[in-house]
Amino acid sequence: MKYALIGGGLLVLIVLAVLFHPWHNAERASGLKEYYTCPMHPSVISDHPGACPVCGMALVKKSAPPSEVAHSTEEGHVHISASERIAANVSTVRAARRMVSSRVAATGAVAFAEPLQAIVPARFRGRIERLFARSTGTVVRSGDPLFSVYSPDLITAEREYLLSKSSDAGSGDLLSASASRLKDHYGLTEAQISELAASGHTHSTITYYSPISGTVIEKNLQEGQYVDEGTALYRLADLRRVWVIAEVYEKDLRYVKVGQAAEVRADAFPSDTFAGRVSFVEPVLNGETRTARVRVELDNRQGKLKINMYAALEIEGASHQGLVVPRSAVLFTGGRPLVWVEGSPGHFQKRGVELGVTSESSVEVVSGLEEGEMVASSGGFLIDSESQLAEAGGSEHHHQ
Repeated sequence: MKYALIGGGLLVLIVLAVLFHPWHNAERASGLKEYYTCPMHPSVISDHPGACPVCGMALVKKSAPPSEVAHSTEEGHVHISASERIAANVSTVRAARRMVSSRVAATGAVAFAEPLQAIVPARFRGRIERLFARSTGTVVRSGDPLFSVYSPDLITAEREYLLSKSSDAGSGDLLSASASRLKDHYGLTEAQISELAASGHTHSTITYYSPISGTVIEKNLQEGQYVDEGTALYRLADLRRVWVIAEVYEKDLRYVKVGQAAEVRADAFPSDTFAGRVSFVEPVLNGETRTARVRVELDNRQGKLKINMYAALEIEGASHQGLVVPRSAVLFTGGRPLVWVEGSPGHFQKRGVELGVTSESSVEVVSGLEEGEMVASSGGFLIDSESQLAEAGGSEHHHQ
C-alpha cells in the first residue's frame, strides 16, 4: 500500500509538470477561447480556474485569443493584452521636460582651512626660558605671548643696533640695516625694537607672540629645551572656519561649480545643518575611485565641527531643463538602466538610457528617450520578465 501511494504521488508530480510546462501550455491555449493564467507567471495557462503552481496566486480569466497574450514579436519588444494590462497594473506616463534641480550628494571629512594656519619656528639657536601657551588645545589671540627664549646671538644683534644708533651715522643706512636684521631675522616686533632703542640696553631673553588668533594644535617645545634655527615650535590653526573635503563622482562633476551653496550634516549633530559654499573643485580625477575632491568652506564659530569628523553634504547646483520620468519607470537589471516605451497600444519596446539628476520621485534621462514618448511607470518588471520568458521560449523552440 505504501509503495502504491508513493508511486501515485510521483505520477501526480509528473502530470503537473507536463500540464504546466510553459510551452506546452502555450500550445494548449492556442485552441481555447477562454483560458486562465497567472498575472505574475503568464506562461502558466489552464482551461479552468485554480491557483498558480509557482506562486500560489489565483489564476486570472482571459477572454482574448492567445495571440493577444503577452509575447515577444522580436527581441526587445513585448505585446501586453488589455486584460493582462489591467490585471498586472501596467500604467504609462509621458516623458516631459521640466526644470531639474541638480543637487549632488557626497561624503567627506572636516579639515583645517589651510590659509588659517601658522607655523611658529625658532628664528635662531637658543634656550626656551618660559612657556605661556603650555599645552596643545590652548586658545590664543593674535599678539598673545607664546614663549620666551635666551640667545647670545640675539644679545650680540641688539648691541650692534644700539652701537649704530649711538654713532654719528645713527640716522643712516647702518641703523636701518641693524633694525631690519632684528625684525626680519630675529623676529622682533616694532614695539620691541622701539623699547630697545628707548631703554638703551640689551635683554637676555625675548618673548615671541602669536601671529594669528587660533588654537595650538601642535607643540614641540618644553621649558629649558635648546632649539636650533628653523625648528617648528608651534602649529596654530584658526578653527572658526573649517573645510569639508568631499569625494564627488565623475558623473556628478558637471553639476558642481565654485561658489555654489552646500548643506553639510554631521553624525554628531543629526538635527543641525551647516551652510557653506564650494571654494575649489580638484582638476585631477582619481583614476581608481573615479572621483574628484571638492572643498566646501564653513563657518565654525560655534566650534561644533571637529577636525576629521565625517560629514555628508548636498551641493545645490543651478536648475536646468531636463527630460524627466518617474523613478519607478527605470529598471536596473545588472547592465545599463532601461525603460519600456509604449510605441502603440499594448506594444512595448526596451530602451537603454543614460541618467542624469535623480530626486526622490523622478529621474532625468539624458539620452535614449525622446520627449513625449510613453514609458511604463508601473508593471515594468512584469513586462521585462515577459520579454525574458518569451526570448527563452523562442530559444527553446529554436533548439527543438
